[in-house]
Amino acid sequence: MKPEQLAALGDKALPNQISQAAFEKLATTFSDIRMGESNLKLDTTGMDKTKAETFQKGAMEDIASILQTSAGRDLVAQLDAGIGKDGKEHTTSIGDTAPRGAFAAATDPAGEALRQTTGTEKM
Repeated sequence: MKPEQLAALGDKALPNQISQAAFEKLATTFSDIRMGESNLKLDTTGMDKTKAETFQKGAMEDIASILQTSAGRDLVAQLDAGIGKDGKEHTTSIGDTAPRGAFAAATDPAGEALRQTTGTEKM
């Protein structure tokens, strides 16, 4: 949609409706992330090929969902730009970084470890 068309809609524009130029910029950002050319990186270090492909596919689907809202688009744009409050360039990596068994020894303060529920029970 052209900017003037979007502006003409005024209150009738959908909450997440964007101009054609904004859409093209989003598509470029999305592609840059997918291709590893953004400050928002997908880290598949230590994953076998199948797990890495599954992880990347899922992460890109999640990013696509985030881009559907104005707040999400702002967040991804900031991560893509990678400029921190200190004015320095930063890279954000999304990956499977928790070491295996990292949470195995975690304590359960509520004492309800692995409590099975149907999701409808009252607490």
